[in-house]
Amino acid sequence: MKKLVFVLLPFFFFAQNISAIVADDYYLNNRPAIEVSNRAENIMPNTLRMELHEGESETVTVSLLPEKTRDNAIMWQLRGGEGVVEIYPDGKNCTVRAVSEGENILLARTYGGAETEIAIRIIKPQETRLRNFELEEEVEKETVFTEKIMQNIIRFLITFSVMLIFAAVVLYLKAKREEE
Repeated sequence: MKKLVFVLLPFFFFAQNISAIVADDYYLNNRPAIEVSNRAENIMPNTLRMELHEGESETVTVSLLPEKTRDNAIMWQLRGGEGVVEIYPDGKNCTVRAVSEGENILLARTYGGAETEIAIRIIKPQETRLRNFELEEEVEKETVFTEKIMQNIIRFLITFSVMLIFAAVVLYLKAKREEE
């Protein structure tokens, strides 16, 4: 029986290698060609909203879906709004510079008709300080709440530990009595 296994074992590995070669050959010869679309169907920006302080700049980057497309030129423009914004387009990137307070919409569009909008809000530094104060106050409330929860958890663990020690002492004393 052992001789039969040693004789058939090489054939088994040979058959496995042949099936792998056949599968690889089938995949290489029957694989579909990579399709290049004529039109971009969707534009995906790295952000949908921007909040800038007056004088700040930020860059928006977009990617096209499908990735392989002939329609890959991006046109950038602003849709009217209250805030003054300067844009500096560079292919799939567009740098936005906030000039004065307000809101605006940045459009990215392909010649094939795919488009996306990015909302831009420009705020004054004073408004930012007030907002930061509100956020700090909110964080402080959450911190106090978290500390109270942690104190309650610690109390519970201490109480539970004391109960376990008490139970262990009772069991020890009970076992001692039974021995006597």
